[in-house]
Amino acid sequence: MHFHGSNLESLHKHLPPEILPKYLGGHLSDSNEDYNSKILSKDSYFEDINKYGYLPKF
Repeated sequence: MHFHGSNLESLHKHLPPEILPKYLGGHLSDSNEDYNSKILSKDSYFEDINKYGYLPKF
């Protein structure tokens, strides 16, 4: 878990501006539809970053 506060440059090191709404320094409108479709189109990116950190215990 990362906390960025108002440091959007720090946020953009972890999440590209192409998938973020304008109020987070991104390229998307503030519409949830735009945001949701971009996030869903980046499934492989999120699958890759989920490989780091702690493994779930099942």
